[in-house]
Amino acid sequence: MRYDPANVGEVLPAAVVAHPSYARLTAVTAEGAGIAAAGLAAGAWWWRRERRRRSRHTALICAGPVSPAVGG
Repeated sequence: MRYDPANVGEVLPAAVVAHPSYARLTAVTAEGAGIAAAGLAAGAWWWRRERRRRSRHTALICAGPVSPAVGG
């Protein structure tokens, strides 16, 4: 309970006059930044993996089997 500065005789619940919790706001922001960083890291890993996989796949197609009759 807190006193209303305009009317000292009136008592207000603490929730009415409470300021936002900066510690909670900071924690939620940090949590969101962590989730975003994890998502970006996972996306970058997947992108590199796909790029390598597609590169190997293309290399295999381009270097396909050469028939001895064609070469010679």
